[in-house]
Amino acid sequence: MTPLPRLVVLIVLSAVLVPACTGDDAGPTDPAVKPSGDGVVSRDTGDTEFIPGRFVYRFNDITAQATFEGSVATVTVGNGTGAELGPPSLSVVVADDASYEGLAPGAGAIADGEEVTVEITFPDAVSPQTIGLVVLSLGADNIGAMAPAPSSG
Repeated sequence: MTPLPRLVVLIVLSAVLVPACTGDDAGPTDPAVKPSGDGVVSRDTGDTEFIPGRFVYRFNDITAQATFEGSVATVTVGNGTGAELGPPSLSVVVADDASYEGLAPGAGAIADGEEVTVEITFPDAVSPQTIGLVVLSLGADNIGAMAPAPSSG
């Protein structure tokens, strides 16, 4: 046999034998076999109750909580980022898809390690019952959506 046909035979044999070697010696699995136990990692405790008008944010060493009473939000922001953050502001989207920017006159930058509380006012259309989405900004940076705060009980 010349070298070229031997090479062809080796390639053909490799193409046939390599897919048959999967490295899995577990054998075939039977789809009818079920693992033991119920497989539940957590249990459903029912619906989660949320506090109307209260929103929280926690990410990248920034914490924030906003509490709306009528059309005024009291916002507390903690900065653990290692850098100064811009002044806090909020925007909201209400039930009819209208969006509003809150006003926080006099809000200033937040130094690293500092926690500040500011009041942000909105038009009368904004209330704990109408808010659908709250977005936190720090200076020109849109930080992200705040989550509704679950009740502890």
